[in-house]
Amino acid sequence: MFNIPISIEKRLINWLLACVVATTFLHAQENKTVPSIEKVYVHTDRTTYTLGESLWYKAYSVYAYTNLLYSNSTILYVELISPDSKIIARNKTRLYQGLGNGDFELTDSIGVKKAGIYQLRAYTNFSRNFGTDFVFKKEIEIIDVFEKSSTKKDLLDKPNPVVNNN
Repeated sequence: MFNIPISIEKRLINWLLACVVATTFLHAQENKTVPSIEKVYVHTDRTTYTLGESLWYKAYSVYAYTNLLYSNSTILYVELISPDSKIIARNKTRLYQGLGNGDFELTDSIGVKKAGIYQLRAYTNFSRNFGTDFVFKKEIEIIDVFEKSSTKKDLLDKPNPVVNNN
């Protein structure tokens, strides 16, 4: 065959080995797609309500990594949970292109019987696949204006009497 000097042969083998290694690393730098994990956020009109009022909400379903609207889910489950950790009301909210809205009437008929800290929880069937970190939770305070209460928050909210130093 060919009579190639050994030093050139070693260079050729090293060069071929370098090309193989380089193409392997170039293959590892392919564009990877961002996983389509859904995150839910619910915006309420306020955080404190009185018994008998309506709790209005707007829901957003977004990609967890980019916060762009996620339009694959069409039903959002929004639950109102009592201070005793019992689900007292559940709404099925239609999502259209990642947006939806709804309300809860905070009355005895749905189970809101007393004042306290309630929880609003929202999720889609798809978001439940990714654990509790992707289930939206928000605390809602419901007060009874006719009930005499002496909680620390109520005492702090009362105005101080004006003292006249004349």
